[in-house]
Formats: sequence, C-alpha cells, structure tokens
Amino acid sequence: MVLQLRPGRAGRQYRDSSAAAASGSLAAVAQRAAGHHPARQARPHGAQQWRQTAPLCGPGQRAYLPRWRDVMTPLICAKALMPGLKLKVEYHNPSLSMKHRSLPPFVFAMAAQGRIATGSRLAILSAGSAGISVAWAAAQLNCGATVFAPPGVPETVTRYIEWLGSEVVRVAPDDAGKMHARLRGNPAWTLVEQLSEPLLCTYYYAAGLELLAQSDSIAAVTVGAGTAASVMGMAAALRPHGVKVYAVEPAEAAVLQGQRWRPHDITGLAPPIPSTLFDPTAVDGILSVPSSLAWRAAHAAMRATGEAVGPSSGACIEAAHQLRQGGVTGEIIAVCASPMLTALCQSNQRQHHEPLH
Repeated sequence: MVLQLRPGRAGRQYRDSSAAAASGSLAAVAQRAAGHHPARQARPHGAQQWRQTAPLCGPGQRAYLPRWRDVMTPLICAKALMPGLKLKVEYHNPSLSMKHRSLPPFVFAMAAQGRIATGSRLAILSAGSAGISVAWAAAQLNCGATVFAPPGVPETVTRYIEWLGSEVVRVAPDDAGKMHARLRGNPAWTLVEQLSEPLLCTYYYAAGLELLAQSDSIAAVTVGAGTAASVMGMAAALRPHGVKVYAVEPAEAAVLQGQRWRPHDITGLAPPIPSTLFDPTAVDGILSVPSSLAWRAAHAAMRATGEAVGPSSGACIEAAHQLRQGGVTGEIIAVCASPMLTALCQSNQRQHHEPLH
C-alpha cells in the first residue's frame, strides 16, 4: 500500500491509495489517474492555500509517497552565506540521502506488483547512496540485494549495506555497462534501473510541493543531477508556478551539456553510466561547478549554518551564487541531497578534506 499527499492548513495529511495505481508505465499511470485533481496552474498565494493533490510528472497524474514520511524535510535559512538563500535538507533518513524519497517506495511498489520473483535478488549499480536505499528497502521486504559498486566505495558504506542484510560486489567503472547488460538478462536478478526508470522521477514531485508549502516567494531552485530523477520531478512541480529550476553538474564532467565523462570529486553527481531521465527542455538551465568550489561551499555552509552538507549540496549552493551574480533576484533554494559524512567516506581527493578552522 502506498500513500497520497494532501498538504493543507493542518499540515501534511495522508489517505490510503491502491499500490496498483503506481504500476505499469508512466503513460498507463497517467491514463488511470486522468481526470482526478488536475494540476492547478495559478501560483498559490501562500503556503496555507496550497490544496493540490500531488500529481506525477504531468497533468492529472498522481504522486505516491513513502509511507514512513509524515513531516516535511527542513528548509533552513542560509542568509549568512548569501541573502535570500535557503537550504532544503534531504538526508536525515536511513538512506543518508535524498534517494530515500524514491528508491524504497519504488521497490515496495515492485513487490506489491509481483515484479520481484521468489528467490531472486534485487540488484543495483551504485556508487553508494542508491545502494544503501535499495539495501534498506530489501531489509524491509526480507529479501536479499546485491550492490554492484566501483572499487572506490569505502568500507564504511560496504559495512552498512552488509549490516542491512545485503552484499557489495566491486565492479570497475569500465565494466559497469557490461555488468548492467548481464543483470538485465538474468532472471535470477531483479534489476533496479535507477538510470532509466521514469517512474523514479515521480517520487520527487512531493519535494517540489513541499517547497511551495514552505515558502511563497521562491525565485529559483538548484538541484544536483546524478540520475537526474530528482531535478526532473521537482521541476515538474515547481515550474508551472513560476519557479525556475536549474540542474547542477560537475564542471569536470558536464555530461548533461554534451561533454564526455571524466573523473570528478562531487559524489552523487554525473555517474560514469549516462542517465536517460534528463530532459533539457524540462529545466531552465544547467549550471557547472568545479569540484573544488563545491567542497569550499560545503565548508562555508557548515560555518554559516551548522549543517554538514556534502559536496553535491555545496555544488548547489555555489550554483545559487552563480544565479545571483547572473541577476536572479528573490529567494533561491539549494537542494542538499547528502551529508558531508558520506562524501568524506567516498571521496578519494584528500586535498578537499582540510578540517574547519
């Protein structure tokens, strides 16, 4: 069973909705939900007036949210970093990242639809956060999962995944594509396709709705792009209400802008296997941030707010500065998808790791 969001004066309220409604293709979901609560086109006058039932990535579609979520994630003021800047903190959960919004409920929906065969194992290619999310979901379902991860994934992440009851298999980045193809064709595995499954975008629609409920003066939002599911889902919620949404990627691996992938040090962004979820027409722009500036911005955020955000969050903060310097006025929100702790575990470039003074 999955849950449906109805924000209102009394806060977020939930009502039961059939898990079957989340099955099938995105088009099939849209057809089943068509005619129910069409997306409101006018910008709400205030947070208390927001009444729209959350759609998916298009008019008339619906969003299905994790059943354990009963509060909004924090939106904190960061005016000491930049006037008008706020941070949407998304990692206070068992997955330690924003992935907790999408992957666990998606896996639960797969189980409800009978798409996880008895005796098969869940599988995912991940550098860390997505693997933790799937391992956590597998633990709730009492089934096994295997996380195929690059050699650089630290022992702490491996131990956490193993503690959750799953396993980690190391795969070199050059072999990741071949392993992905092998897993897709093997009935012993149920592959979680985080780089190509459009339904994953729908779970992030709620994050956009939360922002509309938390603030009525948002000018722009910066969102880090790894698989790009989060920026796609949030853009679908925010742009119809006049909020500009920007994808953020490493300057060293600006793959969304047509450059080839190269190593970088912003964990969670620009994976070596390209995502098929990103649609450049669905956002207002793509911003590039060098790894060094992302880490520097994360340090600055810790000093200014006390929040230990990771480098992908730092990249979104630096992107917010770029927007301000480019003439964007009003409130800018940087989405902080993961904490510094996991980034320090996964990063190999020690020059970014100087302690705070």
